[in-house]
Amino acid sequence: MMMRRISLNTITNYYLDTESVLKLYHNFGITNVTLWRENIDPIGVNNVKRLLNTYGINVTGICGWYNRPKSSITFEEKRRSIEIAAELNSPSVTILAPGLDGFNGSLEDCRKFSLEQYFLLLDTAKEYKVKLVIEPVNPKLLYSVSCLNTLGQAIDWCEKLGPGVGIELDVNNIWWDPELYKNMEIAYNKNLICGVQLSDIPNDGSPERVIMGKGIFDLKSFVFALNKFGYIGIFEIELISKTLWSRDSHKYMKEILISCSELLT
Repeated sequence: MMMRRISLNTITNYYLDTESVLKLYHNFGITNVTLWRENIDPIGVNNVKRLLNTYGINVTGICGWYNRPKSSITFEEKRRSIEIAAELNSPSVTILAPGLDGFNGSLEDCRKFSLEQYFLLLDTAKEYKVKLVIEPVNPKLLYSVSCLNTLGQAIDWCEKLGPGVGIELDVNNIWWDPELYKNMEIAYNKNLICGVQLSDIPNDGSPERVIMGKGIFDLKSFVFALNKFGYIGIFEIELISKTLWSRDSHKYMKEILISCSELLT
């Protein structure tokens, strides 16, 4: 039961190529993944489809590019991500609002521009029958990553955008918010929570994420609250850490799945 509700974001094993990471997940009984364009672009959509079929894995989401300046990502590339999601039978695609880096204007102007861009992307998502997912990003990344920075703001944008859009709850980006649980309940009641990304927060201020249960965030209360609201969707594991990526892949995966078992059952 737990395994059906888990999806592994392939950035969790960033140093592995696409075939190696899908084979690894298959060997551990993982049947759901979120793919990045960095997985897809080098080998093409058709080869990704072949690998997914070979290893019996479904795509639960599509992300953009990790190791690339966010300001360099064009509107057409974002539209293409929606098309790729449809081609890979992914129910959703997560597209971040741009940050202030490279934007010639105020923060308010950047947010207005971002919302207008989402309206256009939503038209494409509706055309391809893919859910457009937005994600509030920690304010410390406002410049380099995204100008959408709180769950409350994301709810407001979803209400402006209307049907066809939802929100990803990334623990690493929202854990600090004093109004987190109030806004989680609001988002759930408005049917806006499309996914939950799990990781933990290190106790030393490091930007690296840590395996669930190894950090300072009360993940048990977080998951308990979601279950109490009635959330029955996917819990996606997204661990971004050069330290973790360098570990032995099999030992690393075992520790991840043990942490999931302790947290989700």
